[in-house]
Amino acid sequence: MPKISPQEWFKSPLGQYLLTLEYEYINPVVIDTFGFYAIQMGNYDIDFLDHSRIQNKFSLNSNHAHLIASNEDLPFDEASVDLLIAPHILEQMTEPYQLLKEIYRVLMPEGRLIITGFNPASLWGVKRL
Repeated sequence: MPKISPQEWFKSPLGQYLLTLEYEYINPVVIDTFGFYAIQMGNYDIDFLDHSRIQNKFSLNSNHAHLIASNEDLPFDEASVDLLIAPHILEQMTEPYQLLKEIYRVLMPEGRLIITGFNPASLWGVKRL
């Protein structure tokens, strides 16, 4: 079986189904979050911030990106982001700890962070080993 990129997989029917399910779980949190800045990371066709009340919404490194930036060096001030959504980013990173440090740097003390990812101990995760 040929290996495909995560972006290609998320365009498949199963990938789209998973993103839709995640959207349904994430959306109530997004709607309930107030603040000045919201960020969605990742290269996906779904907009997790579309129902956000936050006026300044940024999509990083997506097909509809507002900003193209390194995940290890986010172009935001310290403690400036109220909501950050990182769907399936950590499992694609060679240095996931550096990304978490950077997210910690830009997220406000009472900010919200939503991370999604595959369970490496699941059947899908074991298959990748």
